[in-house]
Amino acid sequence: MKPQDLRIGNLVILSVANVNHYGQIHSLTPSRLLIGDGIKCDYMDLEPIIINEELLMKLGATKFPDGQSLLLNNRLIGYRQCSNVFYDKSTGINIQFVHQLQNLYYELTGEELDVSFWE
Repeated sequence: MKPQDLRIGNLVILSVANVNHYGQIHSLTPSRLLIGDGIKCDYMDLEPIIINEELLMKLGATKFPDGQSLLLNNRLIGYRQCSNVFYDKSTGINIQFVHQLQNLYYELTGEELDVSFWE
């Protein structure tokens, strides 16, 4: 993952010695970051969390009446079966990972996506 793709509050996986730690970014520098309860790491040790319907529901999404989409805080999220990816229906932007959804949501609404279920 690239430093420019991340911001404070993003959810990521820290993979060290074949053990995955899920956490939220608490601080960033050009070369290192702080995850969760004081774990310092390098960007190369991070992996993105793949978005799926279950995670979207935990983030607060609900089924939209069309039966094809999810509604997440006034954002309509669709699923492209041909490419196996979720996307924001109003912008057409693909969303593969939780941090991408967090960043897109912030850019479009000016608000942080509630990820309190993770704690």
